[in-house]
Amino acid sequence: MKLISVPIRRIGFQANLLLGAERRLILLLISSVVLIVNNIPTLIGISLAAVLFGVGLIAFRMMAIKDPFLSEIYISHIKLRPYYPARATPFCTAQCKSS
Repeated sequence: MKLISVPIRRIGFQANLLLGAERRLILLLISSVVLIVNNIPTLIGISLAAVLFGVGLIAFRMMAIKDPFLSEIYISHIKLRPYYPARATPFCTAQCKSS
């Protein structure tokens, strides 16, 4: 009996990235840069906006490399925080006394 080789294709949900980072974060960065340029129309304001855009773009790209859905996961974490309270205590229990 001959073995049949089937190619395994990479399928699934691809992240919707813009400039190599999360779309929502990049659009927020661009809108904040535009607001800075419109409110401070001097050379200092434009250079501040350029530096903010460059640093923000690098940071958001690094975040997208680690996890392309990081902002959505963080928002979900913040929403669900009251349902999953921490159970840790600073006091020693019987388990730590035995060791």
